[in-house]
Amino acid sequence: MFLREIHVGNNCFIGANCVILPGTNIGDNCIIGAGAVVRGRIPSNCIVIGNPATVISKTTEWVMKYKDTNKYK
Repeated sequence: MFLREIHVGNNCFIGANCVILPGTNIGDNCIIGAGAVVRGRIPSNCIVIGNPATVISKTTEWVMKYKDTNKYK
């Protein structure tokens, strides 16, 4: 059956033109890049891009990398 629930966690950003397929479970604090095709389980605190979507980094690592710059204040 093609009708399955999609679960999106708290504090997630989903970019433009993303496709989230049925049965997908996205954890908390995730960033989904524009145009990504997402399916399956995406763990919490991940940055995901591509077709098929793959995890490229953790959001916590991204924050630590850019926290000292003034770009994101």
